[in-house]
Amino acid sequence: MRDDDGVAVPKHMAAAVTETVPVTGRHGVPGSGVAAVALLVTTSGAGRAGAVALAAPGQLSSASVLATFERGDRSIQQVLVPLDSSGRLSLVSSADVSVVLHVVGWVGTASTRSDVAVLDRGVVVLDGQGKRSRVTGSRSRVARVGA
Repeated sequence: MRDDDGVAVPKHMAAAVTETVPVTGRHGVPGSGVAAVALLVTTSGAGRAGAVALAAPGQLSSASVLATFERGDRSIQQVLVPLDSSGRLSLVSSADVSVVLHVVGWVGTASTRSDVAVLDRGVVVLDGQGKRSRVTGSRSRVARVGA
């Protein structure tokens, strides 16, 4: 399952099965210099309430970014997920559920000139000092935040 700005993931995730997904170099995200991606996580069809944990591969833990869902409901949540040095993220669900990930922006590393690129909708970003900035724009507009 995939669309033009989404990350390919299995349409249906089995509980407790970790999936690792490549993100950089596709979906409008550069091939390098990306520390994290802003995602819309859509979940549906769960037989029970639960959560999808998202993090860099090898970093999934109770401190991971969570997108929660209720039994049978469709849920859409925006999250900011760190990537590993290969530009991948991992996700695991606590219950069987259908998942779609849509990349809506990315955050550069210290070596990139831009802090955030918004791909097709507004993204709220928290910088390292806890400053909250709202960035809006059209596809591939790059903006500096937290300054």
